[in-house]
Amino acid sequence: MWGPPDMARRRYRRRHPASGAAIVGDIVSAANRAPWWSALLLGIVPWLILAFALPAWIEHQLTALDGSMFRQMLDQVFARRIHWLTWTGNACLIAGAFFAIKNYVWQRPINRDEHGLVALIARFLGRSID
Repeated sequence: MWGPPDMARRRYRRRHPASGAAIVGDIVSAANRAPWWSALLLGIVPWLILAFALPAWIEHQLTALDGSMFRQMLDQVFARRIHWLTWTGNACLIAGAFFAIKNYVWQRPINRDEHGLVALIARFLGRSID
């Protein structure tokens, strides 16, 4: 009653957990501004973590469930997660390698529109590699 009803309400966007596309977009954004060696590390480190370390840890946890009646169900559920992690790791590696080469040859950062294009291409190539 003290003003229009819209003034009292605050509108918040619902925050979603980090998706693979958001992770690749963050890698693209950070690697664009980094020197070539740092861009390469920004591609290799998430690739090692996402494509190797986390799937190995998940597989280790599943082997601890040998003899459990839920093992088959959890295998199917976590197979999707492992596929997603591998895809995201491959896309991060492609984006990091691209920016390592680009920043070694041409040190001027790309603009915001080209960020989206590079992230899109990295996601597509990450899916084709996986």
